[in-house]
Amino acid sequence: FLVTKNFDVILDWNRSNYFALTVFLLSDEVIK
Repeated sequence: FLVTKNFDVILDWNRSNYFALTVFLLSDEVIK
């Protein structure tokens, strides 16, 4: 599992790990 800079930014913006992970996975799917 790759933790990117964007993931860190999302964590800084919202401390909810679940929310951050969800946004990360959704954005990953959009990129595909």
